[in-house]
Amino acid sequence: MGERATLVANPRPQTVTEPLYGWVVVASSHTVFILWTGFVKTIGVLLPWLTSYYHTDALALGWITAAFCATNNIAAVFGSILSVLIGSRKVAILGGVIAASGLLLASVSTSLLQFALSLILLTGSGFGMTMCICKVHLGIYFNERLALASGIVTMGVPIGLMVFPAFAELLRFTYGIQGTLIILGALSSNLIVCGALLRHYPGFRIHKLGSDRGYEPINSSQTTESPNVFAALKAHIADRLDVKLLARLDMRMLIVAYMLFSFVNDSWMTFMVSNAMSKGFEGYVATTFSISAGCSAVIFSVIQGILISSKFAGIRVVSAMATAVGSAALFLDPLLNSYLAMIVAVVMYGITLAVLNPTIVCMAIETQGRERAASAFGWMGLFSGIFRLLFGFSTGLLRDITGHYDATFILLGVMLFLIVPVLFVDILVPKCRNIVWRS
Repeated sequence: MGERATLVANPRPQTVTEPLYGWVVVASSHTVFILWTGFVKTIGVLLPWLTSYYHTDALALGWITAAFCATNNIAAVFGSILSVLIGSRKVAILGGVIAASGLLLASVSTSLLQFALSLILLTGSGFGMTMCICKVHLGIYFNERLALASGIVTMGVPIGLMVFPAFAELLRFTYGIQGTLIILGALSSNLIVCGALLRHYPGFRIHKLGSDRGYEPINSSQTTESPNVFAALKAHIADRLDVKLLARLDMRMLIVAYMLFSFVNDSWMTFMVSNAMSKGFEGYVATTFSISAGCSAVIFSVIQGILISSKFAGIRVVSAMATAVGSAALFLDPLLNSYLAMIVAVVMYGITLAVLNPTIVCMAIETQGRERAASAFGWMGLFSGIFRLLFGFSTGLLRDITGHYDATFILLGVMLFLIVPVLFVDILVPKCRNIVWRS
């Protein structure tokens, strides 16, 4: 039997400078986040035309969107396991091949089912595997400047918001829905190149399991019982998945925060342009709101990275303040009908997007450790994906019931605001226990 390999971290001295190649990893990961956002936004821009193209409604397309965002999250678990078995670079490249293949198949689909399966099973999961590896490599290459590096990487989300809505509208007008999906699939093939650039940090070595054990004597008096076999298999799987992480309060805090933010952000990116068009704005005018949100997020991504890296402000306080600002913008959406008011609202949400994306990544790496970051992102993605599958239909259902997106955006505002207390749960709960114990 071949020996299996796992990554074992060699502790890095604090005096060692962060390697220059880390910025190549940042640029590669930044591109991956741009492409993912571009994919989600393109589907969002095409949403009004997809309903007539496939003779369906917003509820079905809303669930499909939720489902491929869910598989994007769930695939992080498989990405983390495969990275141990075959190497992280190969996993990232494989994810790129799968993602691009899904979009190409979706472009030739003749039914809603074919379209859904292509995006859900292939494109969503392919992106998820690659994005998980990108986050893990940030923790491998960066220490003191982790917040800044994470901010630059996740800045790909607002840049995608700025570039792809108008680009997708132009592609749809010029080439139609099928042509748009083909071009998007070709662009997504760049994930393969990005994955090839994600090489291991030299301080991480491959440790062969079993290479240091030697031969053990066989005790012929022992018999192998099936319960013991199943117990050993169960323990092995639990070890591979690092199930013990779920017992940590800070890990559960991260899961809930990521679950809520992922749901809100993916829904916002999907329905924002359609929401603006339902208020009477033309398609190209509606895309300017995405550009405004993207500009806001780019600026505040840099600001938050500087503030946190310089220790000027705590990561949780900055995250809570930014979350409250974005929640207020979503709450006020039903009252916004003028162009200026919509611009202000999307700029406010851009602040949330700029801050929460990188800070959740940083908190996961810092609280769970760099060696367990892959497992942490895997569990966060798994629970987030399950949540999307169970409740992803709600946004489209509210649109079909009410005839507008007001109720949808109020729901998103409530969910986003719940993140504020969640961010401090792992700090407050132990303090409350101490107070109760003393009393």
